[in-house]
Amino acid sequence: MKAQLVQDHSHGRKILSEIVPLPAPLSLTVLASSLCNLKCTYCVHGLGAPWLETVQRNGHFFKLETAKELVDGLKAFCGKGVPPLCRITYAGYGEPLLNPEIADIIAYTKKGRVCKETVIVTNAVALTSELSDKLIDAGLDLMRISIQGITSKEYLEQSGRQVNIEKLVQSIQYYYSHKKAGQRVYIKIMNEQLKSDEERAAFLKMFEDCCDEIAFESLVPVLANASEEDIDQFQKGINTGSVAQMRICPLPFYSLHVMTDGSITTCCYYDHAAVLGNVCQMSIQEVWEGEQYHGFLKKMLADAKCGIPVCEGCKAYAYTMRNEDSVDAAQDRLCKELGV
Repeated sequence: MKAQLVQDHSHGRKILSEIVPLPAPLSLTVLASSLCNLKCTYCVHGLGAPWLETVQRNGHFFKLETAKELVDGLKAFCGKGVPPLCRITYAGYGEPLLNPEIADIIAYTKKGRVCKETVIVTNAVALTSELSDKLIDAGLDLMRISIQGITSKEYLEQSGRQVNIEKLVQSIQYYYSHKKAGQRVYIKIMNEQLKSDEERAAFLKMFEDCCDEIAFESLVPVLANASEEDIDQFQKGINTGSVAQMRICPLPFYSLHVMTDGSITTCCYYDHAAVLGNVCQMSIQEVWEGEQYHGFLKKMLADAKCGIPVCEGCKAYAYTMRNEDSVDAAQDRLCKELGV
């Protein structure tokens, strides 16, 4: 098999409790599109959510002009001795490749040298040879592809759309065979979408020659309003063998999320706990060092999720994080440093 089968995603991770508070976020997640070309049965586009309509009214796509505001602000931040971010990921609950400016956005991000890695998370259904060429030339570092089935029938069942599976594989193969040195492709499918060992083997055979890494991940509860009954069904993390044990959500201690309209939020898991500003009016540095952001962290530290409705109903972090990401061990120290 050409691709490496990834089973452990923890290699090279820092122990977060040893390095917080951070002078700058380690990563940003940017919602490149609030629209999707699939309606997967487990996703908000398939399940529906009242807040999604609000998000879409604020803008379907993250625009290049907004990306320039974001990147230029980060350049000024890095110019003050702050190291580049580890990564900027263009993802979220929409399909990034539907954004007509996505290649230009990646190119501007790379040109700004504000992060070590640019990432797109995509279903690849909209990937064409022309778009592949643009993304490769833009310097995209990592394309993470989520597969929804190994037949057209399974795609229709899982995502509500008849997808030509042969054409999908060919499109991914084109990107993989034309990418430059250092550019990578990661392909994954959820265990729940495969019914047998034979289907697992078929998935590996279908995609092993068009990616660098390939993986089986697990479905996890990321909707904030998931019931206790629903949550009890899940016994594994998204790509770990167990659910992480942590009291405090670590995500806002190392990351921020940017919406299509430039709004900066604390979280990328669907509904949002707090809007901290907008990249068109203030920089990531101003947010990261600002009173509102620090006030949010203080609430998390004082009583984990007390008084934050979205956070009170959310357990997504335990399923998507690893134990190395926990900040629980640093709670007392962080309380002293932040004046809780």
